[in-house]
Amino acid sequence: MKLEDFQKMPAYDKALVCMAVLLDGEKSVAFLQLDAKKGTQYVEALEVFIRMQEDMRLSLAATILRDALNDL
Repeated sequence: MKLEDFQKMPAYDKALVCMAVLLDGEKSVAFLQLDAKKGTQYVEALEVFIRMQEDMRLSLAATILRDALNDL
């Protein structure tokens, strides 16, 4: 998944993925892949962040989370 595709996801899904990134980083895949309906989509979204350097990943995830929460 590309960052542009991630940005098109619903606000709730973006918030969930960003919270996982901020709380548990690369290990968050193990948790989100267990979602029966959207697990695969969440893992693909996480890959967007996992490929980034940690400081960039955390900063971007926090910014997107803030925007997503404002949209909810």
